[in-house]
Amino acid sequence: MQEHNWVDSVPFSITVCDRNGVITDMNDKSAQTFAKDGGKELIGKSLFDCHSPRDNRKIEDLISSAAVNVYTIEKEGKKKLIYQCPWYQNGEVAGLVEISLPLPEAYPHFIRDRRIIYHVTHADHWQRAKKIGHYLPETFDTDGFIHCSKKEQILDVGNRYYKGQVGHIVLSINLEKLSPKLVWENTSGGEELFPHLYGPLNLDAVEFFSNFEPNEDGEFEFPDNWVKI
Repeated sequence: MQEHNWVDSVPFSITVCDRNGVITDMNDKSAQTFAKDGGKELIGKSLFDCHSPRDNRKIEDLISSAAVNVYTIEKEGKKKLIYQCPWYQNGEVAGLVEISLPLPEAYPHFIRDRRIIYHVTHADHWQRAKKIGHYLPETFDTDGFIHCSKKEQILDVGNRYYKGQVGHIVLSINLEKLSPKLVWENTSGGEELFPHLYGPLNLDAVEFFSNFEPNEDGEFEFPDNWVKI
């Protein structure tokens, strides 16, 4: 580990042991954390000498089962996330890595794969929505919902339904601000789920938009340039 200088500059502890529980590596933060126990002089010594019998059984179980153990602790008012996982050599479990991350009092939580959905519409329809205060596509009366997509679904939707057509935009919709009911479903008989909005889309949930124009072959690419609304 010592040849990788970055591990000694990060503000969290990294401690590594082999299959027998012998400490093989510690970064500088780990040595500071365990300074009272000897710091880097612990390298070459057994983890089992530093823990209770109950903790030692847990360590043995983690190594033998190649399991992952994640939990939080609090000491002297400071919270930490402890992440323990196996490391491998030649495809075999070679020991255990423990990462200890200090946690702030409060921190944001993002659900990346579900925070944003997208909707393709004509620019004229969006302009009309801004005048009336909400958005509904022309197909809402027949379909009963607004068709939306995840990021990885947008190109297929564009190339299937809008190939060669111009004047369209993509709306980026923040689910945390959404007012209408959101249902993940497939109404065409397939297995892939799409986000559908059962009601008018509130405009404040739309944070960005981008032009959605086909290339010379009439097909679409996911936009790179987005405009904040």
